[in-house]
Amino acid sequence: GDGEGGERGRRLAEISRRLAAEATGCYPRAARRFRLEGRAKVRFCIGAQGEPQEARVLESSGHSLLDQAALCVVARAAPFPAVEDCPAVPINFVMAH
Repeated sequence: GDGEGGERGRRLAEISRRLAAEATGCYPRAARRFRLEGRAKVRFCIGAQGEPQEARVLESSGHSLLDQAALCVVARAAPFPAVEDCPAVPINFVMAH
């Protein structure tokens, strides 16, 4: 059925959508200048007020600038819908072509 899993899936989709919406605002100017692109996977827990806690980069994008920017994205995209565990979510940094 569409019980717990369905609701969790919807919440994770909402989290991903919010992260994607903030990625542009956190894209470092230097990274744009050098046309750095990448994908960092971050894990964070979500507090009672929807605030991110213990955010950390699980998988590097290959560029420390973008890894730092990924943590900026998590901070700016809050508050998040509550999910039980601490999700690991990819954040993509791609140049607008």
